[in-house]
Amino acid sequence: MKLSPVLRFILVILPIAALASAENVPMDFETSKVLWSAKKITAEHNGTVNLSRGELLISDGKVSGGSFEVDMTTIIDLDLAEPGLRKKIVYQLKSDDFFSVDQFPTASFKIESLKKTSGDTYHVAGGMTIKGKTLPVEFDALIKVQGGKWTFDATLELDRTRWNVRYRSGKFFENLGDNLIYDIFKITVKLVSK
Repeated sequence: MKLSPVLRFILVILPIAALASAENVPMDFETSKVLWSAKKITAEHNGTVNLSRGELLISDGKVSGGSFEVDMTTIIDLDLAEPGLRKKIVYQLKSDDFFSVDQFPTASFKIESLKKTSGDTYHVAGGMTIKGKTLPVEFDALIKVQGGKWTFDATLELDRTRWNVRYRSGKFFENLGDNLIYDIFKITVKLVSK
């Protein structure tokens, strides 16, 4: 089938126009926050990790994609008052017991689809990369624009064993008693655009 010159022009220009209407909006590292929390039988720990990259893809005034990356070398603990204990837990989180930060200094998430469920709430699906392994995850996020700034707020509940973080997991070790560490940990993402 032979296409007319006009139809060929339309087929070429439409994708270019669509791309032109999409904008990558960078996140503000100063106001954006990424928090983590994890539990074991006897205690719960929480802290932060710094955002190293983040952007939302805005198309026709709506979020159509985006991604964020965290610098795993910046993990800190906030719940322990004693400096020596804080240093010990951070060292262990960075070690091969958990996230092998020397080998995998970043973790990231890339949005693959968004579906509005109500108001400013969206169901988000995408790929989470931890220790170099990308797996699908889904969660709900509050996404809105206010005062010219976009915000993305979500809490992700992740099973660490999916990324081969097995240290003191009841799935892989028996008779752990009070040494058991729960598999589910949380990441709370609060992104704010520049």
